Amino acid sequence: MWCHLTADSEEELHRFAGQLGLPRFKFQSRPGRPWVDHYDVPESLRAPAVRLGALEITFREAGAQIARRRAAAEGSEAACSTGPTARGGQSRGR
Repeated sequence: MWCHLTADSEEELHRFAGQLGLPRFKFQSRPGRPWVDHYDVPESLRAPAVRLGALEITFREAGAQIARRRAAAEGSEAACSTGPTARGGQSRGR
């Protein structure tokens, strides 16, 4: 089981991932699509991420976050600040 770790900015994402001990090569990025940037996080680091302040979100909330980040990147609306988030299959409905 894996989770995705996202954040409002790339800087915040790398800083938080570093606090979890995640190496930079775990960073997943698609050129030209910064709204889908994330780290793949093993289930064993999910609870530590939450203890450090990550918010567990549902798949629906993750989709809304991606839509906001895409709109902001494309300049059509302002981003909504949510902080680091951890999303995994078992967080659905929480």
